[in-house]
Amino acid sequence: NIFTSHVNVGFFYGADLPDREGLLEGTGKHGRHIKLRPHSKFNDNAIEALIVASYTDIHKRLNRMT
Repeated sequence: NIFTSHVNVGFFYGADLPDREGLLEGTGKHGRHIKLRPHSKFNDNAIEALIVASYTDIHKRLNRMT
């Protein structure tokens, strides 16, 4: 999602992901997001780890369905 002051990077099953750096926000049953704001520093490695974990997680979920 794009807003005037930030961008949300969403993770459908973010509540189930390992978030060692505490980047994920939200209180939904499944979804979580990261807020990226202009001129803010980001922990690229932690964001990349969440993306990889999310990809691995959804891949496993989809394989269970077939």
